[in-house]
Amino acid sequence: MFQSDLLWQNDSKWASVPLGSGPHTIKDWGCLMTSLCMVVNGYGYKETPKTFNDKMKASGGFQGEFINAWVLPQVFPGVTTLSYDECESSPAPIAKIDAALAKGDPVVLQVDWSPNAGVQSHWVLAIAKEGNDYSILDPFMYAGDAPGKKLLMLTRYKHQGNDPTTAITGALFLTGVGGAKSTGGTGGTGGAANTSTPAAPPAPKEKVPVPADSFAVYVIENDLALRADPSVGGALISRHPLDAALKTLEKKANAEAKVGQYNQWLHVQDATGAQGHVAAWYVSKTKGAQPAAAPGAGSISAPGTTTAGQGTGGTGELTVTPITDGLALREKPELNGTLILRLPFTAKLKALEPGGPARAKLGVTNEWLKVKEVTGKEGYVAAWYVTETAAPVLGVKAPTTDGQGGAADASKDVIVRTNADQVALRSTPFVADDNLIKRYPLQSQLVLLDPAEASKIGVVNQWLKVKDVDGKEGFVAAWYVAK
Repeated sequence: MFQSDLLWQNDSKWASVPLGSGPHTIKDWGCLMTSLCMVVNGYGYKETPKTFNDKMKASGGFQGEFINAWVLPQVFPGVTTLSYDECESSPAPIAKIDAALAKGDPVVLQVDWSPNAGVQSHWVLAIAKEGNDYSILDPFMYAGDAPGKKLLMLTRYKHQGNDPTTAITGALFLTGVGGAKSTGGTGGTGGAANTSTPAAPPAPKEKVPVPADSFAVYVIENDLALRADPSVGGALISRHPLDAALKTLEKKANAEAKVGQYNQWLHVQDATGAQGHVAAWYVSKTKGAQPAAAPGAGSISAPGTTTAGQGTGGTGELTVTPITDGLALREKPELNGTLILRLPFTAKLKALEPGGPARAKLGVTNEWLKVKEVTGKEGYVAAWYVTETAAPVLGVKAPTTDGQGGAADASKDVIVRTNADQVALRSTPFVADDNLIKRYPLQSQLVLLDPAEASKIGVVNQWLKVKDVDGKEGFVAAWYVAK
């Protein structure tokens, strides 16, 4: 079981410190940051919420008061951010959570702390499975809380339902080397950090032989990262320039299926013999090819910092998501611009500007981004209230201050989201070798072209005709989408 000393965001030693660039304090909104501080301490570091906050801020780990968890490997070598599953409107990935905890890895869970309507987000650190519940370290100290006191998630956070599939509204997966993984205990002495040796960078992995059917792929975005693990949080091995050749290390059929595909990672070897993983959407079998029109995964922190592959001037298209409910889509890039509609927290918006300049605007006050939402409406959103969908900043959802607030607008359009990765859009409503149009990553938005077919959503062996944000139409398996 994962172990770490219990830390509280409302501890007087750091409660009044501004979170990120503020104005809210660690006591106010520091639950996710304090949970992540406990994670890195469990892998051998000796941080407090204040020192963790300072180090992440200095390394571009905040967008305002929202934290870039994918910056952790840069600041705390040996700790890797794997993935984030947003599940406010879909069941929590219980099997994935349980598998991580069984390995001894922590999972940071988003829950609802209030009985009020909607989700009032709070983050806790899950350390073990307990029947149908989870043993947690809660970064907020309530009356009666004490170090070593066992706490189960559902005894405190069941406002979305007395079941983990609904009570959990988000899950952040991490792993690491070194530190205090163990088979006993539920946390140490609150307020004092772990005193073990900080985690070392991951040891080099054993090389695999280059297969006989290996083929060359070429880098199509300058400064592409070769990483130790297939994740934006994987330790950086090296970077490669445009048109550099890499050898594939997977079975040919597997490798060919990944090349150019968003959200896929390819195991490769570079010219020096170093082996690792690259973002498959930034390589091609053809030298000099252009990046595919897919959501990028480049800058995930401050402008100038990249992770998945490209440099700050990357040309890959950008998909963004609001960090709050009710964000305004406006006709002009100004606070008094005519309101087109308000966007839900789960919206996926295609930036209508080049990827590099668009990424540079994210999180910057008074910058505006031109976008298109899934029903085809175009307009401008406040760039300081959106985040990159591929590697989102995370934190406590806040009311907007861009001139409106309020919930997202109701719409007659029926919008569904994919509940699996790489869901196929097909030209005909059945599986065949010659009818694939494209594939969508997890939680992509699609518009149902015939709202009367909404009863088919989630039904096995049914098909739905849909349209995506690019206007492409086709059929998806109804059992791979949800409202």
